[in-house]
Amino acid sequence: NYDTKAQIVSIGYLFTIGAISKVQTQSLFNAPLDIIMMWAIIIFPLILFAAVLYPTRKMAPSVKRGRKAVKALFYFHPSEVVSVDEYVNQLDEVDIEQELSYELFKVSVLRDLKRVRFLRALFFASLGLIFLFIKQISPYLINLS
Repeated sequence: NYDTKAQIVSIGYLFTIGAISKVQTQSLFNAPLDIIMMWAIIIFPLILFAAVLYPTRKMAPSVKRGRKAVKALFYFHPSEVVSVDEYVNQLDEVDIEQELSYELFKVSVLRDLKRVRFLRALFFASLGLIFLFIKQISPYLINLS
């Protein structure tokens, strides 16, 4: 699942950044702009990985409910249901197949959203590592010329 992948990759990314930043950090990042760039390169992918773990609730209403009225009874806030008896009565009034299909569809949309966010975070983490590599190797390449 993408939650686990995002957690593992973000921890690996942090360890990698930590190891890379130990090498010549003082000489590489002298200017304030360089320091800001370094922080942006580290923090931005972590924010993207966090977006995988904590998806927005704004996505849920965009899932189409279909031709029948779906009450979304399989995921609710406890304050919306007064008692167990009321909940059971509501279950008797709905099409269970329709409710389960709606929940499955909603979970599938959420899973795909997480996949896209995970790949985006991985892309920007890779770009950040490439940038740091170029930043570290460029003084040596300039001296060779």
